[in-house]
Amino acid sequence: MILAIDIGNTTVALGGIRDGRVCFVAHMDTVRTRTAAEYRAEMEKVFSHRRHPEKPIRFEGAVLTSVVPQITGALAECARHYTGKKPVIVSPDIRTGLTMGVPDPHAVGKDRLVDAAYAAANFPLPVVTVDLGTATTFTHVSDKGVVDSGVITTGIRAGAAALWGDT
Repeated sequence: MILAIDIGNTTVALGGIRDGRVCFVAHMDTVRTRTAAEYRAEMEKVFSHRRHPEKPIRFEGAVLTSVVPQITGALAECARHYTGKKPVIVSPDIRTGLTMGVPDPHAVGKDRLVDAAYAAANFPLPVVTVDLGTATTFTHVSDKGVVDSGVITTGIRAGAAALWGDT
């Protein structure tokens, strides 16, 4: 099983992937001041609440994506603890089959890269991805597999709070 870690602004999502299927998904709060040891303690709680906690999870490797650089290292350390291997950290430098056609590829959120790569591998191009997280993002992949534009806007919760508070 592969351990997938998606570090977002509000939530850290953990997933187990085996043979291309998602076996489990769990969430922890994103806390920018937590250490690797503190995140590992949270992960232990998450893993112990599975249906079959008596069967320890065995991870063969890990992939990590993050939009919160302050805690990327701590969670990469956790991934290494559970797998014994350095995790693959998503960046514009990994091979996805896509070409980055934006001025600064490293400024594109890693969550958007994953969305674009998945969409390009599973849907006809061109395609636009929409990710509804803390922020709402739109990413365009051209018919030639080029990530060439996108938009980041207010997330649903923040938008609803502003609408409620200002109207």
